[in-house]
Amino acid sequence: MHPFSTPTRLPRWTPAPAALLLAQIFPIIPDILGRRALPAGRLARLGATRDFHHGLPGERIIRYARMAGKTQTPTLMVAGQHDKQVSPDRVRELYADLAAPQKLFVDLACSSHNAMWEKNRLLLFRASLEWLTRGSVNGTKDGTVRLGY
Repeated sequence: MHPFSTPTRLPRWTPAPAALLLAQIFPIIPDILGRRALPAGRLARLGATRDFHHGLPGERIIRYARMAGKTQTPTLMVAGQHDKQVSPDRVRELYADLAAPQKLFVDLACSSHNAMWEKNRLLLFRASLEWLTRGSVNGTKDGTVRLGY
């Protein structure tokens, strides 16, 4: 019998806090990325458009900002200095909206949206590992950490 034809039982997966956070904010991602912006305002910078799903433009963005304001999960946010897909300024705004008592923003130098394959990838990997194992990066549990500058 072929080894792949035998059904195997996989261990039950329990989501980590980071996965729970992604589940909370996942609906915002399509709304921030890949949309034509309105002429001006914070909602426009976040990606609200005139043809924005149903309802008034930006209604969903406001709802997501409220949702971020209720988030209590410890959160590590990383922004590459040269990210053109998700502007570091937008990441900072989402960071500011989060109500989590333990939240950290990592400003990663010489990096784009593809930081995991770039020059400072080891800084990103170490920061991620330290956050997941100790809840801090370079001993900092909240605020901003600049890496690679």
